[in-house]
Amino acid sequence: AIKCKRIMPETYVAELRNAKVFGENDLIVCNRIALHDMLVCEYAEKMNFRKNIVKGIDWKEKKIEIRYHIPRHKTIEKGIFLGGNFSNSYYHFVVDILPKLYYVGEAEEFKDYPLLIDKRTYTCFREIIDIFNVYHKDIICLKADVAYKVKNLVCTSHCAWYDRYMTGKFFGHIYDGNALKFVRRHAMEYIKKYECKNSEQESKTSKIYVSRAKVADSRKRLVNEEEV
Repeated sequence: AIKCKRIMPETYVAELRNAKVFGENDLIVCNRIALHDMLVCEYAEKMNFRKNIVKGIDWKEKKIEIRYHIPRHKTIEKGIFLGGNFSNSYYHFVVDILPKLYYVGEAEEFKDYPLLIDKRTYTCFREIIDIFNVYHKDIICLKADVAYKVKNLVCTSHCAWYDRYMTGKFFGHIYDGNALKFVRRHAMEYIKKYECKNSEQESKTSKIYVSRAKVADSRKRLVNEEEV
């Protein structure tokens, strides 16, 4: 067993003017500066190159050359960015994306800002998003093949970090405890309301927790996922 001390990086909330965002990607460009958490060579090649957003990175000059699938822009007045790499994955959405609402959800100055969510993500997790959309914000879906210009963009740093991109070694994950508690609290409150609503039924709701890592060596989805 290896013991190590890990400290969460400081979390930021930024309000950017005239920023460019890309569907299903973490990359944000503002004033010719590219904003991307954990942007190291391995991460950039794995995430951005696969998405065909980044054409090349010059690490010596600290420059990124960007290309899109379709070179067009759509203008959005304002929004809170909840997109990102693998945002259509349940784990990454719950651990990486959803906790960001903890930092911007209750901010008075952002209450009328819509949520910018990847179209594929919203299709997969619409019910979950509706549960956490407690302020009934409008939702704008971002398409993967479009670059968007957002006049007033609110974005936050990641709420989950991976040791490999901080120390060069992989010991596990580092989570923002307060942000995850925020997610858990809203989820449990919803479950309690659901149970109270159905308390008159003879059978009680069962809670089933499944570890994907232990389902199969290939970490495939459950065969009877719908039934579970």
